[in-house]
Amino acid sequence: MMPLTGLVFSLAFVMVQFSTTAYSPRLVGWLAGLERHAHSLGIFTATFLYAVAGLLWIDREGTGRVPP
Repeated sequence: MMPLTGLVFSLAFVMVQFSTTAYSPRLVGWLAGLERHAHSLGIFTATFLYAVAGLLWIDREGTGRVPP
């Protein structure tokens, strides 16, 4: 999930950088203000944090095995 997130956001940043030179500032402001981008960032971040929380929750007693 982390490589996919890195790829998506690096492409988004390259698109924004390109669009600032190729498009008008009004169009760039409109694209940057879309809720869709904020929701996609939230979904990627929540998925990563859920996976990290799951890894921390497993074997919290130090037994070396996964609880049932």
